[in-house]
Amino acid sequence: MHLYTVYAFCIDVFAFMQKEERQETILKVIAAMKISRQEDLVQSLRDHGIEVTQASVSRDLEELGIVK
Repeated sequence: MHLYTVYAFCIDVFAFMQKEERQETILKVIAAMKISRQEDLVQSLRDHGIEVTQASVSRDLEELGIVK
């Protein structure tokens, strides 16, 4: 196995772990408080130490089946 292949695999695993953690935190935040805007959710995730963009949150909400 080439070093590049191992590196690419590690990045994929890390990205998946970040996404999974982010989505779990989104569910916890939404259960704990009323979120009326995605910007509020982005800020709450940042307050929990998760750096995220609004675009990532939007995709996560869609994947989780969460709508207005």
